[in-house]
Amino acid sequence: MYITEMHLSDGTVIASGADQATVITSTRLTHAVNSAMELTPGAVCAAMAQLRLITDGSVPLTAGMEVTLYRCHGGDRRKVGLFTLTQPTEPTAGTVELTLYDRMTWLDRAVAVQLPSTALELARQVCTQCGLTFADESMVNGGVTVREFAKNTTGRTLMGYLAQLAGGFCYADSEGLIRIGHYADRGVALTAADCFQNGIRRERYTCPAVDAVQLRRSDDSLYPETAQNGCILYNPLLEQLSAGLDAALANIAACLPGEYTPCRLSLPENHSIQPGDILHVTDRHGQTFKTLVMEKETAGGTDTLRCTGSAGRNSSSSVLCKTPAQLAQQAVRQQTQQEIFNKLTDYGAVQGFYLQDGKLYINAELVQILNLVAQVLRSQEGDSELVIDGGELRYLHGGKRTVALSNDAAGLPILYLYDYENGTMTHRGELTPHHIRLGGRETQGTVVLSVADGAVRLWLNGEDSKRLSWRANGDGTYCLVGS
Repeated sequence: MYITEMHLSDGTVIASGADQATVITSTRLTHAVNSAMELTPGAVCAAMAQLRLITDGSVPLTAGMEVTLYRCHGGDRRKVGLFTLTQPTEPTAGTVELTLYDRMTWLDRAVAVQLPSTALELARQVCTQCGLTFADESMVNGGVTVREFAKNTTGRTLMGYLAQLAGGFCYADSEGLIRIGHYADRGVALTAADCFQNGIRRERYTCPAVDAVQLRRSDDSLYPETAQNGCILYNPLLEQLSAGLDAALANIAACLPGEYTPCRLSLPENHSIQPGDILHVTDRHGQTFKTLVMEKETAGGTDTLRCTGSAGRNSSSSVLCKTPAQLAQQAVRQQTQQEIFNKLTDYGAVQGFYLQDGKLYINAELVQILNLVAQVLRSQEGDSELVIDGGELRYLHGGKRTVALSNDAAGLPILYLYDYENGTMTHRGELTPHHIRLGGRETQGTVVLSVADGAVRLWLNGEDSKRLSWRANGDGTYCLVGS
């Protein structure tokens, strides 16, 4: 069982399942390294933690407090990071809900740095002005010279441009240090057995590798002008370059992870998998595909990993000749109905429905039917129906009731059989462990088959009538005979 520990600056520890006045009852952790639907470098996302506590108010929890979070499982104790509380809420008496963000939010302030500067030195200046430390000793395109940028630019905006320039994403590590990361293949492989049942939701297409990184200039032109699957960036730091622009764009392209398959994975909590990992996943059909961990969400001992992208990026020519509204319409038209439906339902996470291979699937782990009054499932030919009406389940063929199942006052299941021609009930049966009781509607006798201690017995009107045994018929079938 995983538990969460929250360490306050004064040494107070609040934990899950602890025998104390304030305890953590639920935890949700979310961290993303891609902030667009397509694979795009330059994300500067803060990790978020959402906690629910039961408390008597003896431990003060106020906005602006910085705490340290850990996730513990047996002997495994992992430091999640340093998080700052927003204003706590109290939905009910004695219950407090906390939303916390890591140190990436410290970048949300305007900065004024010394220019000109190299990109690497600029990252250090920005973090220092925001009370942070940029921990990387080097970075891709770190020697590019930055001469100017707009006034009142926030640290987060600048770090986004710098992460884009480096072909990666910006994040705060567990010690609160700021780094620029890249998608990395550490040889992590998952199979269907590693995931929950129906825990692999994959698209049936592969996002092609980016063949060029293109810069959108302020005059809305692109450089280079054409690319089959270009990654288009708007970055004023790149726009300042002239002779070194081609090399800088090539360096960014070299950092991108190539082709991948969008998917949503659900599996038991796994500390070895982190946002930015490249995974090799084998589904239950034995098909292996490569995917990226763009977002990881942990809640209730479950990890949900998400990766998004479309089957192809818009060509540069179509981008240049269309308005944003037309581009949005084109992007929607290029997606299949299955892609659109699965994105709207988050691959079954919303209401538990998703499409795959032209079929609609219902995830029984997520779907709950409450207060169901009347529902009908009808066969494609329309000649058979399964009707749920109140507490009774009925099977109809050709509009006529044949079988019904309900419960008696004690909650035991009752089976009813009906005459197909006139619709009248012919038999009423009681189903209990090892017993099948079937009584005729117009007869006085009741026959019961009882299975116990490996023997089958026949009962008539409550009396032990016959001990039955199996006899071979010689044609591969068997019948019950009295002994």
